[in-house]
Amino acid sequence: MKRNLLSMLLALLASGDTAAAGLNYGPWLQHAGSGTMTVMWEADQATGSFSIAYGLTPACELGSLTPTLDEPNGYPVYSVHLGGLSPDTIYHYCLRDGASDLFSATFKTAPASADREFRFYVAGDNRSNPGIWEAVTSRILADVQQYPQHNQTFLVNSGDIAADGSSHSDWDQYFPPARQLLARLPAYVSYGNHEDRTTSASDAFIYGYFDNPAAESGSSDEKWFALDYAGVHVSFLALYADAGFTSGSQYDWFAADLAAAAIDPGHHWLLAAMHFLPWSLGEHGESGAANQRTYLHPLMRDAGVVAAFGGHNHIYCRYLPIEGVSYITSGGAGAGLHTGSYSAWSGGTLAASAAAYHYLVVDVTPTVLAIRALDLDGNRIDWVTFGKDPANLPPLADAGPDRQGSLGQESTLDGTASVDPEGAQLQFRWTQLSGPQLGLTGADTARPSFTPELSGNYLFELRVSDGSVWSAPDFCLVQVTAGSLAFEPVADTYVDESNPDSNFGSADTLLVDNDPATYKTYLRFAVSGIEGEVLSARLELYCTDPGDPGQIVTSSDTSWSEDGPTWNNPLVEDGSTAGSLDASTTGWVSADVTPAVTGDGPLTLIIRPTGGGGADFHSRENSNPPRLVVSYSGQVVEPDGGGDGGDGGLPDGAAGDDAVDAGTADDAGPAGDAADAGADGRADGGSPTDAAAGSDDDGQDLQGSCGCSAGSDDSRQAWPLLLLLALAGLGLFRTGTRKRC
Repeated sequence: MKRNLLSMLLALLASGDTAAAGLNYGPWLQHAGSGTMTVMWEADQATGSFSIAYGLTPACELGSLTPTLDEPNGYPVYSVHLGGLSPDTIYHYCLRDGASDLFSATFKTAPASADREFRFYVAGDNRSNPGIWEAVTSRILADVQQYPQHNQTFLVNSGDIAADGSSHSDWDQYFPPARQLLARLPAYVSYGNHEDRTTSASDAFIYGYFDNPAAESGSSDEKWFALDYAGVHVSFLALYADAGFTSGSQYDWFAADLAAAAIDPGHHWLLAAMHFLPWSLGEHGESGAANQRTYLHPLMRDAGVVAAFGGHNHIYCRYLPIEGVSYITSGGAGAGLHTGSYSAWSGGTLAASAAAYHYLVVDVTPTVLAIRALDLDGNRIDWVTFGKDPANLPPLADAGPDRQGSLGQESTLDGTASVDPEGAQLQFRWTQLSGPQLGLTGADTARPSFTPELSGNYLFELRVSDGSVWSAPDFCLVQVTAGSLAFEPVADTYVDESNPDSNFGSADTLLVDNDPATYKTYLRFAVSGIEGEVLSARLELYCTDPGDPGQIVTSSDTSWSEDGPTWNNPLVEDGSTAGSLDASTTGWVSADVTPAVTGDGPLTLIIRPTGGGGADFHSRENSNPPRLVVSYSGQVVEPDGGGDGGDGGLPDGAAGDDAVDAGTADDAGPAGDAADAGADGRADGGSPTDAAAGSDDDGQDLQGSCGCSAGSDDSRQAWPLLLLLALAGLGLFRTGTRKRC
């Protein structure tokens, strides 16, 4: 299921998806229902003529609504509540200021049926490290865009989303890095001690920024509430808001909410979210969880809560079910990791732990709940499944990484990472969901194959069975392309705030930095020879001094010479975000810039800093010059049904022809010897270990199956270095030339 190729993400964001002038934050989504959605944003001043247009197509043909204005701590926050929508439907929306389109995106309404299968996500403790939080949310959004009709649902955040919730500038740690995801996926937060300072300032921001379904769930305060979504009931607590551990309105609400949910036949799964769990691991010790154990755990136990998500400790950990409740700490989305040596807390048996930045993917059917913890490379840290029969725990389907295929050449899918907790021999069932129709050879085996004759995106679903229970589905997207081209820049330079009148066009190094002075890098390309649609584009640079991530934007200046720009004579920055460059390692690094490349023509990219740690790269005057690698479709394949057109026949809401990178590599360039990983999706490395079902300390049958492998690569390739798989064996180029690869 790993989305190891992020071109599928940013290419879908290209239209109208810019860092809009006049906005501080947003837009972001809240309060998703089967017929409703709330869109919110914060402007830099309360003078705009804002509106939200929406519809079933990018034209937003259903009309527009003007927002209401709130001003928490004096900051203008707008909201539009859309109603009368159809359930389980993808809508387009556009934020406008007068006649100007500021931002366009999509959202999906909740299903009306309690039996709808879907996927949601969990992450938390993202404060203080925007670069990691951006990487986490980019990972999640790439997965969402792989199959939106199934995956575009919601995010559970386990809290501590801003270092100080009373300080407006600290909310920069939450909103801007996650902008692309929050505009398409509503996030629900179990508020933590960092943003919930229980002061009038922090309360103003929390109540101003979030529109939670409190009233529908019988809560008198929007800090604690319940979310009902397609048979799943999630109860959210704000443990630092009042004396909610032991008594008071929050405790009373929690007890009543769980008691009612437990007897509701429409609820297949009961879950909970609170910032500090009764059982966790890390620097925040177990003495602080005494009240949770004494007062909150019995409520969850008696109601039949299967799993509770939390954070507070900056780590991943999971306990075997304690009186039927699995406690899962997901506090690795940005804050400094807890890397010490910690012992399991008393009364619980630790199933898995990892001091790693990560997020959770949760797959839901009426009879199976499957949870995976994935690191920032998409490697599986841990997994657990829950079923309705404790004597037969469900297997886990793993469809392998997304991949690239070539016309007329056999492609092989790989489900061999699928696993059964009791070790049963698995049955496999692969189904093609989209793309030009073809026949799968060995559709009932772990490794079926097919030979595509048309370019496009082919989406496949995998389910596995232990002979009794079928798993939740997993998906694999195969992009079949016609070719690719690589381009060196025809001009590159950087500008230096501390030397405002100096030009560095002849330098053999490019700089991106923000401390003590700001440095920005400029690159100009001449793109030509593209046939058909652009499927993906990647900017590759050779990093000699790693640093913080850089934001890549476009410029309408496309005819400059490299001896011209200076800090006082800069290029125009359009504000259109093309991608984000992870410069955390030496050697070749890359960034998806698909939104910036639409076909032949001149192109200018600007890399500007996002943090204080600078990075250095080879310029075109050095031995490893930058390059732009563009993959294209050649023959444009018309859809065979479903979708909005132009998507190679994907189902409604599925990712279009922007899904994955293409090509094959020789030994040169950033992908290098990893080229073969794209063929079968499996590199040498450990697979998750199995843990058989056991009993908790009261002798009750455990209903969760599990497996973990702290160092396993789970057959995945790392990102961003291997995102391109192999459009990288390009060698050196002459200025302004291109090479087919």
